[in-house]
Amino acid sequence: MNDRRGNSSKPSHVFKSSKLKAQFALNMDCATSENKLSEEFCFFDGKVKQCRGLVSLTASVYHPVLKKLIPLATMECDGENSDTVQLFWECFNEILKKESGNNDYQFNPRGWITDMAGSTIEGLKRVFGTDVVGRIKSCEFHFKEYRNRQSRKLADNALQKTSNEVRRAHALGQELAGEDITGTERTASPTALTAPFSLPSDKHNASVTTSCERTTNNRPSRYRSSRSKVFLDRLGRAKKERNSIKDSSEILQQVSLTIEEIRHITANTPANISEQLKAMNEANTPTQQRQSRKDITTNLLENNPRNGSPQMWYLERMEKKRGQVPRCGGCQA
Repeated sequence: MNDRRGNSSKPSHVFKSSKLKAQFALNMDCATSENKLSEEFCFFDGKVKQCRGLVSLTASVYHPVLKKLIPLATMECDGENSDTVQLFWECFNEILKKESGNNDYQFNPRGWITDMAGSTIEGLKRVFGTDVVGRIKSCEFHFKEYRNRQSRKLADNALQKTSNEVRRAHALGQELAGEDITGTERTASPTALTAPFSLPSDKHNASVTTSCERTTNNRPSRYRSSRSKVFLDRLGRAKKERNSIKDSSEILQQVSLTIEEIRHITANTPANISEQLKAMNEANTPTQQRQSRKDITTNLLENNPRNGSPQMWYLERMEKKRGQVPRCGGCQA
């Protein structure tokens, strides 16, 4: 550790590590070690949320047996620059020299995974030489962050325009790759495409481009459906059946009987049945007469005790109520 107020030749820092962590670092040697750690990369980055007002430079490695990220060493310092990065690796090499017993030993992992900051690369070059640049890798997050930072610094308008076009094309390709553009169930009709938008969300979902000009000829469906096709088909049939059912006040459905059905019922009814059903005149009866289900069932059941005739008549039908999907075995509704 060092305090700049007492020793101004070095920046203020507090370096922390242990013998066990140093042994992990020695096992990472890709030239001499046969340990599983020799196949792992060293992760190096600076964190600003661990110590208030200071930057915590951290070197860590993923342990394949423990299945967790193990910090090898940390150093709190004033800032992340080439001098502090150089000081970090010099202190780390001093610990490895004492642990290995070799005064010329240097940290030799498979490679480093870090951001593309110039201070980090310069600090590694000062300690390990220029060959270390070929062993430095970057993660996807830091690569995109570095790319976006550099694209904003382009002074040439032509390069700026090209960079924006490539970025928009990449975003559009990711959107199209994540959805099924060949689905026929989401293809709108020509009239629906030319119809004006009724909601702001419809106008937003109608375009997959990022340009300022948005027309109604673009595809209206941008996102996938949150329900399966089978569920939507069942829901459509239920709504159609509900709209075809009468109000709940008309629970008794009207039964439609033809002349042949009335004649057949009249011929097989007992002798003591009321004359209301027998006295039907075919001349005065229309082709298809509608009677109340309540009247027909009352006359048949009241005047036909079960011992009066072997012929039994049952007019059963499930009462249809609004909001329910009937399941009738006779009519397959």
